[in-house]
Amino acid sequence: IKAYIAANLSGGTPVDKIAEACGFSVDALCSGFLSTTGQSVSEWIASYRMSRAQSRLSTTGETIAQIAEECGFPNEDEFVATFTKAEGVPPAAWRLRNRH
Repeated sequence: IKAYIAANLSGGTPVDKIAEACGFSVDALCSGFLSTTGQSVSEWIASYRMSRAQSRLSTTGETIAQIAEECGFPNEDEFVATFTKAEGVPPAAWRLRNRH
């Protein structure tokens, strides 16, 4: 399930599509995922998006817009707002501090 989500992150990951692709009902997917990971599917996706964005910011020269798209955010502005809320600084500032 996690591999499917990761492979399809840039295209968005609605729970019903994940369930269908993995052969589960939405209810079975959600309850099984929560009991296995301790997070809901949407919580895990949000966490994975941020982790992947941080990795791309620190290791690539991709633009903020490219990273936003790759990580499944609808647009750059939403990515910047979400990232800033979670990390306390915008992605460009975070990148300067955490570049590898």
